[in-house]
Amino acid sequence: MNPSACWLRLMLAGLLLVSCKTVVPTPSGSVPDETPPGVQAPPPSPAPEEDAAQKRQQAAAALTDQGRRLMAEGQIDPAMRLFEQALSLAPQYGPGYYFLAEAWIAKNNWSQARAFHRQAALYLEGNGRWEGRVVRQRRRIDRAAPGVP
Repeated sequence: MNPSACWLRLMLAGLLLVSCKTVVPTPSGSVPDETPPGVQAPPPSPAPEEDAAQKRQQAAAALTDQGRRLMAEGQIDPAMRLFEQALSLAPQYGPGYYFLAEAWIAKNNWSQARAFHRQAALYLEGNGRWEGRVVRQRRRIDRAAPGVP
């Protein structure tokens, strides 16, 4: 056999051995980490329903902000419509109830103000940024209409 042919076969065999990868099956139920070391995997995307809820919450916040500006200009009824729209998009959006209660306070309708205040207190409970505002709102309603349920 030709010595150069032997060397060629030997090099090809070595190349094949080096390029072969041993495949080890992963334990059942586990998924191998396919992210190369040093590279951060992208955060998991939220489930479609979570994403939709977040977008409704953002839209409710924008509508509430518009309503607040209208209230500052004295346009109570248009502001109330915006607060109601916000709450139709995100029924658990506490600030929407808070500002709707503020609108009813501005209209001196104490029973409605109290009803929306209760909702605001429910959905804003434990939110440190809102606790003081909710307490002050309740006190204003209680002082203005102590006997109104």
